[in-house]
Amino acid sequence: FRQVIGQNHVKKALEIAVEASFAEQKRLDDVLLCGPPGLGKTGLVTVLQHELALPSMTTVLAQSVTNTAELNSVLLSATEGLLFLDEVHLLSGHAQHSLLKILDTRTIDISTGKSVTSIPVAPFTLVAATTDPDGIIAPLVDRFRLVLHLDFYDEGELAQIVRQRLVAMGWGFEPNLPVEIARRAKQTPRIALRLLSSCRRWQMAEGGEQLTVDHLRRACEV
Repeated sequence: FRQVIGQNHVKKALEIAVEASFAEQKRLDDVLLCGPPGLGKTGLVTVLQHELALPSMTTVLAQSVTNTAELNSVLLSATEGLLFLDEVHLLSGHAQHSLLKILDTRTIDISTGKSVTSIPVAPFTLVAATTDPDGIIAPLVDRFRLVLHLDFYDEGELAQIVRQRLVAMGWGFEPNLPVEIARRAKQTPRIALRLLSSCRRWQMAEGGEQLTVDHLRRACEV
């Protein structure tokens, strides 16, 4: 979590939840991450996986689940650990009600004609992300023990994110480049990193030992 820039209130809540999970030796409480696109919800889930020392997690895009049978298949295939359900608001209302029931009972009822068989699901933690919390039925939102809202970033945080990526990639750059990118990034890390990629393409096309503000300006003009 120390490597994550910004979203301090979200990081603190997740840190406390992880510590409680280890102290009580039980699975992490279910988590719902809310916020506009590009703020790093998926990245936070990856960090959470590492903090929990999990070798892998199951990731599902909600728009790929078109009916209850597919939802059941997803939940039955999930292993102990994290199940990341992205854009959960894109599940149909019926699927959301089914998910709520399964989370409450930790079983899936399968009809075999004259009888119904209850199949237990693995003791996974559901981590869901959404850009539209209003698209989720209220009982399902209430089911999550942690409902966390991500904020837009200030320019200082965005500049720090860009600088972190530049150092990680080993790219030379003018000292004021991260600040200039942050000013243009609409408070969103995804846009800042996209601008950095555009700047890098200009630098590679034109040559030069480092990325410059001039590269950035010409990339933005194009």
